[in-house]
Amino acid sequence: MDMGLWLAFIAATGALLLLPGPDWAFMLATGARQPRIVPPVAGLTIGYVILSLVVATGLGPLIAAVPAALITVTLAGAGYLAFLGIRILRAPRPAAPDTSTGALEIVPSAPVTAAAPGRKVLRQGVAVSTLNAKSLVLFVAFLPQFVSTTAAWPLWVQLGALGLTWTGLGAIFYVGLAAASQRLLAGRDGPADIVTRITGAAMILMGLWLAGEQFAHLLSGVR
Repeated sequence: MDMGLWLAFIAATGALLLLPGPDWAFMLATGARQPRIVPPVAGLTIGYVILSLVVATGLGPLIAAVPAALITVTLAGAGYLAFLGIRILRAPRPAAPDTSTGALEIVPSAPVTAAAPGRKVLRQGVAVSTLNAKSLVLFVAFLPQFVSTTAAWPLWVQLGALGLTWTGLGAIFYVGLAAASQRLLAGRDGPADIVTRITGAAMILMGLWLAGEQFAHLLSGVR
C-alpha cells in the first residue's frame, strides 16, 4: 500500500470526523447519560467494520448503484435516528427538590435518562453507523481515491485497510468526545438534561432531513 496515499487518507479522515453528524449526536447523548463509554464506541466501531467489509468485497458500489437499495438503507437509517431521538426526548427528567414540607429537603435526582444495558447501547451504535447511507456512499466514493493500482496489495485489501483505518481513528475520536461529554456533564443534571434533549432533537431532525431528501429525489425522478 502506498504510504503517501495512506498518510493523506489519515489527514482527510481526521478532517471529516470533525464534521458533526449522527455519530456525534449519538455519542453526546450516550456520553451524557451512560456510565460507560465503551458500549457506544464499540457499537459505532463494529458498524464501520461492517461498512469496510461491504466496500472491500464490492457490495458497497452495488448497493450505491441500485437506487431502490440505497433508498431503503437511507430510509431505514433515517427512521432509526428519529426513533432514537424520540426515545431520548421522552426519557424522564431529573427530579426536582421537594419543598412541600417547608424544609429544604432535596430528593436525590434521577439520572438524566435511565442508563440502558451495555448490550442495548452497543446494538444501537451498530445500527447508527451501519444504517447511515451517507457513510456508505462516503466509503464508496472516498476510499477508492486513496488506492493504487501499482501497489503490491490487491485493491480489495487496500480498501479494507483504509476502512479499518477510518474505523480506528473514529474510535479514538469518539472515545475522546464521549469522555469530554462525561467530564463536563457528570453530576450536573441540568446541563446534562439540556445536552441530551438537544441531541435527541438533532437526531429527529437528521432523520427527517435524510427521509425528506430521498422523497424529494423520488419526486424529481417522477416529473
